[in-house]
Amino acid sequence: MIHTSIDKNLYPVTYNEISAANITVRKKYIDENKANTWISDNGFNYTEGIRCYCVLTTIGNVANKTILDVGGERKVFHTAIENMSGTSVIANPDDSTCDGMNDYLDFKEAFRALGHIDIIYCGHTIEHFLEKTEEAFIREVVDIAKPKLICIEPIFINRYPLNILEDSRMIEYADRESTIVIDPTTNFSGSKSRHMGFGRIYSLDTFKKRIINNLKGYKYELIELHAKNNIPNISKYKYKRKDLNVPLRILTAARLD
Repeated sequence: MIHTSIDKNLYPVTYNEISAANITVRKKYIDENKANTWISDNGFNYTEGIRCYCVLTTIGNVANKTILDVGGERKVFHTAIENMSGTSVIANPDDSTCDGMNDYLDFKEAFRALGHIDIIYCGHTIEHFLEKTEEAFIREVVDIAKPKLICIEPIFINRYPLNILEDSRMIEYADRESTIVIDPTTNFSGSKSRHMGFGRIYSLDTFKKRIINNLKGYKYELIELHAKNNIPNISKYKYKRKDLNVPLRILTAARLD
């Protein structure tokens, strides 16, 4: 069945439901005052700044690390990282990795060409990859790039899997097991020719099957961000669907060897 409203299909899972599904999850508490001061001192807007602050406080010390930003458009993230001496941020190794409505985008050669990578960061990226690309990307990160740490944010999990499409002509790109919602009001940022008319929300089962089960050789943790108020504070956040964006969840996976 094809639906026409995201909000009528949003049944986000709770922390307890995630834990009950045998997914390793923990709560991390953010000092809102420190976060807001950091955002202000760096001159960032709240929407980009709060996500960047949460990512950096989650992954820890990034000094003297080589970081690959898959997506390559997070100027706030780059600025914050590059203010830390000795840190190198590489944007998308090949801009075509996000281009076109291809069933499969190949990262293998780009990863081989880059050589050593300490951290691979995916910010608002992987949920816009089409199905074959998403599955292959995780395998190629683990088998070829082999970073010390993988960080993916945000992680959206619903009680059943959803594909959000801005245009009915994109139905052919939908995941095999997802409910389809066609909603032109979603207003994804970026060009539709770069998958930005497509978005994925996992269920607990599809998250385990497609992400966690492919992180072989890595120890993962799903981190749920909290503070005295919601993180993010939806009154200051660009993306207004509270059910979808609160709480912010970040997946980290550390290489075991």
